[in-house]
Amino acid sequence: MRWPGRAPLGRAPGRARDAVTFTGRDGRRLLATVFSHTYHQSSVRIWDATTGRALRRWGRPVRFRLPKDVHAIAVCGPGLIAACTPDRVRLWNGVTGARIRVPATRLTVQFTGAPSLLTAFPADDGTVLLAAVNGDNAVRIWNPWTGALVAEPDSGHTGRMHALVTVPGSPARLASGGQDGTLRIWEPLSGAATRTLDTGAPIHDLAAGPGAVFLAGPGGLTAIDI
Repeated sequence: MRWPGRAPLGRAPGRARDAVTFTGRDGRRLLATVFSHTYHQSSVRIWDATTGRALRRWGRPVRFRLPKDVHAIAVCGPGLIAACTPDRVRLWNGVTGARIRVPATRLTVQFTGAPSLLTAFPADDGTVLLAAVNGDNAVRIWNPWTGALVAEPDSGHTGRMHALVTVPGSPARLASGGQDGTLRIWEPLSGAATRTLDTGAPIHDLAAGPGAVFLAGPGGLTAIDI
């Protein structure tokens, strides 16, 4: 597919809110898209990221439904999708749509609001952990397989965070930005910053690639070498 490319996603079941890409077992790049419904429910559908066709299993599109609105999703290992509702984190097999039964994490115990940002990163022992952020910038690090709270680092932001992404490489680092216009790259378990950059304008969104963080703000898209 030539970039920029466009592929129809078929008949959308609601309003698209978020999307993440991951690799299927056959090496295909897949896209998981969250749709919000008018009756406070959500569904996640899986698509071939190259063709735009819905991934099908046994003749039916791969999808999973949530009884509540999804606020954030993240790729949590090979073919695994983590979906964050207002009260808990749930895991699905993104290739089959099957629910993975693990201990539920009730985020409302520690959060004052529904988590709005979610990203996954590898720990030193190879375990995939989840970093979740809610509306008052409280950061929680979870083990999604056990439901255990691992750490509560301070993000260092003075305004609302709008974006949180995992920076490729080892050791694991997170990049965050938001209303205060500060791009921070930090260690997820300790919160210690490895780099801080004041951009002078609110940061709307972030994406991370090898050696660079891409920053979206009022002035457009900017690449920052890291």
